[in-house]
Amino acid sequence: MWHSAGVSAPAAAAPSGVVTFLFTDVEGSTRRWEADAEGMRKALAAHDEVLRKAIEEHGGWLFKHTGDGVCAAFASPGSAVRKALATARTAPGHGRLIGVDKWRIARHH
Repeated sequence: MWHSAGVSAPAAAAPSGVVTFLFTDVEGSTRRWEADAEGMRKALAAHDEVLRKAIEEHGGWLFKHTGDGVCAAFASPGSAVRKALATARTAPGHGRLIGVDKWRIARHH
């Protein structure tokens, strides 16, 4: 479920216990903001939707937007995160949406 604040809702549905965290960041976004703020605003809206769908379709809980990335939590390590990332990476035009080829992606368990 997508909450108006841009995170998965409700907080009570967040995973607990041993949790795997996923963090993403777009390389080069600062340059893009400086060059075309309106274009970047639109591109990040599309970017956020791709990641939100990928995370939630694989049982993740998106708990924070960082401007050009997201923070999410998963109840089980490994497979859920890998599936979410694979979905996001294969989404049509995900990199072209924001004019970059590289995302920084980290997982912590």
